[in-house]
Parts: sequence; structure tokens; C-alpha cells
Amino acid sequence: MAIKFIPAKAINRMIRQELKHFFPGVKFSVRKDGHSTKVEWMDGPSQRLVRKLVGSLAGATFDGMTDYKGGRVVVGPDGEEFYPGIDFISTERFLSETAADTIAGKFHDTFGVFPEVRAHCCKPGAATLSLSMEHIHLRNNLQKIVEDYFTVFPKPPVESRYRVVREF
Repeated sequence: MAIKFIPAKAINRMIRQELKHFFPGVKFSVRKDGHSTKVEWMDGPSQRLVRKLVGSLAGATFDGMTDYKGGRVVVGPDGEEFYPGIDFISTERFLSETAADTIAGKFHDTFGVFPEVRAHCCKPGAATLSLSMEHIHLRNNLQKIVEDYFTVFPKPPVESRYRVVREF
């Protein structure tokens, strides 16, 4: 039985379906970016969770030690094996200005330090949080407060309906 090739447009549609199934209230942007796909969203689930969910739909692997790019065979929920038409999937979550302000207040209440809230340079309506070098040792605590802010989303194990069956 021949393994079929599924083009990038169809893979991106699968990614959108997976995201909509697990996170129905979150608006995701799924765009082709060269031979890869970029997934972006405002607020919502963690990058780790989204990466775990859609990562198996990437068609390539990369070993930086040997500078080797390999491929993957993926099996879908129907049991059919296929070669994904995109190489890699990058994910990025942005914080809304409202979420950033709320998180900064919670961080201040806990640690007595206000992280700086700045408008994001490239994403309208998004903001970034940063700590001064004097308080950089608290960055893991800031990240934990950011993750705790979005606890309404399911925690792992969120299992994708797609899985890698072979790498070559």
C-alpha cells in the first residue's frame, strides 16, 4: 500500500480542526510560512500544550548535531499513513494587554515587584511582560503566574488524533 502525500494546505486544515476541537473558544491563526506553518493566538493555552497537540503533523525532524533533516510518516484517526506537506510547525502565544495588566497586578501582589508591561512591537493589541535585571531571578515565578492565569484550559494529557509512526 502506497503512503500518500498530503499538501500543506490540507495539513493546515487538519491543524485548525485539532485546535478547534480542543480549544473551541480560542481564535488561532494558522499560516503557511515557507515550507513550515506558523500557529499564533492571543491568550489561551500554553505553547507547550499546543505544540504537543499539533507537533505530530510536522513532516520533518532536524538533528543539529549532525545537521541532518529527516522525514516522518504520520497516521491519522482513520488509520491511513501519510507524509505531511509541511516541514516544521512553530507556535507563539501572545498576551492581550488586559491579561498582561492583570498578571502584572497578581505578580506585584505576590512578590512586591511590578513587571514592565509594554505594547508588543509587531502584534496590535498584544503586550509583553519583562523584569528588570535586578529582579530577573523571579522570571520563573512570572511564567508560573502567566500559566496559572490560563488554568481554564485542559492540562496534558491532551492527545492528538495524529501520531508519528516512522522517522527516516
